[in-house]
Amino acid sequence: MQERFQGKFRNGTNRRPAWDYTRPCAYFVTICTRDRVRWFGGVRNGIVCLSDVGSIVADEWTKTSVIRSNIGLDAWIVMPDHIHGIVVIRRRIVREPVAAAVIGNVSVGTPWHGAPTKTMANADGPAAATAIPRNAHHLRNWESGALGTIIQQFKRACTVRIHAAGHTEFSWQPRYFDRVIRNAMEADRIRAYIRQNPSRWTTHEQADTL
Repeated sequence: MQERFQGKFRNGTNRRPAWDYTRPCAYFVTICTRDRVRWFGGVRNGIVCLSDVGSIVADEWTKTSVIRSNIGLDAWIVMPDHIHGIVVIRRRIVREPVAAAVIGNVSVGTPWHGAPTKTMANADGPAAATAIPRNAHHLRNWESGALGTIIQQFKRACTVRIHAAGHTEFSWQPRYFDRVIRNAMEADRIRAYIRQNPSRWTTHEQADTL
């Protein structure tokens, strides 16, 4: 079942093309399992019953704000095949200036993971450092503390634990959905949407076994 928030939920990304994702702000995030397989449990009478895999995901999500002093968590819920959550970036992480060297007339920096690269990125990483950035904040959007990096690290931590528990076929959708929350009224609507997720699970889906 493909859920929607204001008609805009989808399995890809809804990123604003020129947005700085290190910017202090609240973000509504949805992360799905690959092919929407219901790894995380089931819903019974409007209540989510987590599987052992779902419990790992819930545990790792709560750690997001514990291990990152610049991050806060608002409403969230683990559903059978996805997780919804509001991630609050409270402040940018201050870091040293990027090292750079001049070769001829070309400035060669170390924008990500220590060195430029010509390797194309996967869906959860930055594009090639030698390519033209898709927006002015593109490289910054994959720094430590940026939303994309936080989600990438969360997914990786979950996957390591889930595979170690013997569920080696588990995987995530390569991308995720995010939405910039613009004001308190929109935040309240999204909180309500998150809380109401289990009650919207259809009768047919409620009948499925865990």
